Formats: sequence, structure tokens, C-alpha cells
Amino acid sequence: MMSTEVFLCLVLVLLSDVLHPWSEAEGLVEGLEVHQPARLSAALGETVTLHCNFTCTLQDGDLLYGKFYRVKGGNKIYTDNNTVSRTTCTVASTIANITLESEAVYYCEVKIVSVTTPTEGTGSGTTVTVYAEPSSMEIPEPQTLVVDTEALLSCVVNGFYPQSISVTWFHRDLQVPLTSITNHLTTNRNGTFSLTSQYRFTPAVRDNGTVCRCQASHPVWRHHVTLERVLDVKYGPQSLNLTSQNRPVLGAGPNKTLELPEGSPLHVSCWSDGNPRPWTGWFKDRGDGLTPVEPPVGCSNETLHVGVVQREDEGVYWCVARNSYGERNTSFTLLVVVSDYVTSFIARLLATVIFFFLVALMLICTNIIRDNRLRTGLNQGECEPGLSGLKEDD
Repeated sequence: MMSTEVFLCLVLVLLSDVLHPWSEAEGLVEGLEVHQPARLSAALGETVTLHCNFTCTLQDGDLLYGKFYRVKGGNKIYTDNNTVSRTTCTVASTIANITLESEAVYYCEVKIVSVTTPTEGTGSGTTVTVYAEPSSMEIPEPQTLVVDTEALLSCVVNGFYPQSISVTWFHRDLQVPLTSITNHLTTNRNGTFSLTSQYRFTPAVRDNGTVCRCQASHPVWRHHVTLERVLDVKYGPQSLNLTSQNRPVLGAGPNKTLELPEGSPLHVSCWSDGNPRPWTGWFKDRGDGLTPVEPPVGCSNETLHVGVVQREDEGVYWCVARNSYGERNTSFTLLVVVSDYVTSFIARLLATVIFFFLVALMLICTNIIRDNRLRTGLNQGECEPGLSGLKEDD
């Protein structure tokens, strides 16, 4: 049975602790070891639970108090939603919808009020850091990219925290050197940050259709944030290529020639790379300047076509390719070979003689093969068993 003096003493201690629970109460001995994690990281808007533990052996009449606090302006600011467990000797506190202002060092303070040995202790503190992954990211449409003209690509990362993020550019799957990158950081009203990273480069023809990639990262983020932009580089026509369906175009540079027999068709294609796709046209040099190809010679896009080549079709033909960013041209000389009647007759006669000679040769070879097979059959018949020694009857 508890004595009246002990009961009154406990009541007084309880009342003093209720009225001033976290004041420096007389008689509390500092020496309770309180353990808590050193760091805790949480995303903006998440719910965070602080916790600590300590060694305790409580009697039925002992009182246990525990709370978390942070220091601001020299004052202790205690958290709400604290839970104390007598069985596990732990203290937990929940911070819902964490904000940037929640970043601080939180200390766990524990007091055990006992008639025998009242004790208290404070943990070393848990540093709570808050992070925010970007709310949006974009690579705005750049100004027109023109080959061999300096260009600028921008990557805008919005609504992140903390400010010390890393932005890396990749061009043709190769990391861009830092000397080609400029970053501009701004602070938003809610305390988060935005960053505009600019990549300065001079596009080449091979860059058209390739990918530029912007990647933002921070050690506390769950993953990298990446965005891509396919480059649309404008450039004029490149080297022109001539191909003929009949005979190859011979030569190079301004000395290209194409020889065709009179009466044969002409079909020459002219192709050039460019962005946007170049307009292509055919012209003929008629001595007093270039004039567009007219009927009976037709021109369809990159193709020059003449159904039946005549002697008057001889000359120099020019292929011209152009777009807004440049122009190129190339030419070839068409030579029409007129057939000589005597030469043509001799050629046809010679072809006929060769044909009949081959036919006769095939017939001779066929007879020789047949005779050889007959002789072979007779020789085998003379040597068969049972036939030798037979004589004709008288």
C-alpha cells in the first residue's frame, strides 16, 4: 500500500510536469541515452515520421514524456502528433505535408519522472532535408538551325529543390563539354528554383535528324529527368549525282559525257540532298544561254527523259538544284551516235553467219555423241558370256 507522503509527492511532481512539462525540473538527472537517426530525406508534400529510442525500465508509478523539437531564433519549437511507447521505449512524431520550412534539425527529448531516480535525455538530432523533383521540363523550339551558323538550344527545368542540381547535355550520344554550356538560376515564390541551361554549338549537315538530350539530376532525387530534341538543320543542296538507265555517264566535273545511239531513249536522273528538299530543273545550253528543257524533251522533277534521241538532241544539259539555303548545278554532254547503213548491214550479216555456224556445230556434236554411244553398245554385246564359241549352222 502506497503511503500518503509518497502519493502526495507523485501528485506534486505530476502537476508541476503538466504545468511546465519541458522546463528544467528540479531533481531530473541528465544521463538518459536517446538514439535517433542522423539524417532523413523527404520529397516536398510527403509525410515524414521522426523516431527515437532509449533504454528504460519503468515501474508502474513512473511517468514517461517524450517530444521532438527544433530550434528557431533561440527558442524550442515542439512538434505536434507525438507518440510515446512505454513498452518499446520509443518516441515518434509525424509531420504531414512537409514544406521547405520543415527543413531543420529535430531533437528527441525524453523525461522519466520517477520517485527513485528521475532522469532525462536528448538525442543528437535528426537532420531533415526536403527535396523537390522538377515540376516541368522543356526544350523550347529553337530559332531556325542553319548549317555552319552558331545556334543555341535551351533546356528549362522548373520547380526543383535544392538549387544545386546538375544539368548535362548530350549531342549525338556524346557528352557536351562544360565550356559549351551556360546556366541561369532563378528563385520561385514558393522557394523552389528554376534553371535555364543553354547549349551553344555550330550545326553541321550530319546533325540534321540527330538527337540532343538534356538531363537534370540531383543525388537525393529518385531518378534523372531527361528530355530530347530532334534537330532540324537547314542546308543547301549538296553534291549532285547523275545516273542513266541506258549507259553510264562517263567522266567527272564539267567533262561528263553520255553516248547514245540515234533512236534510243534518254533517261537521266539528277539527285541532290538538301533541307528543305531542293527544287530540281533541267536546262539545255543552246549557245546563247541556258533555256529550260522543252518538248519533245520532257522534265519531271529530277529526271530528264527523251523518248527517241535524234541528232539535234546533242548538246550540253544542265541540272540545277536549289532551295532557300543554296544552289548547285552540274552538266553532261550528250553525244548521239548515227548508225552507218553499210556497217549496219555487215553487222547483221555477220550475226546471221555466226548463228547458222553455231547451229551446224551443235548438229555435228549431236551426231558424234550418238555414234559414240552406238559403238559402245556393240562392244559390250561381243563380250557377253555364253555367246563366244557359237558357230553358224551349215
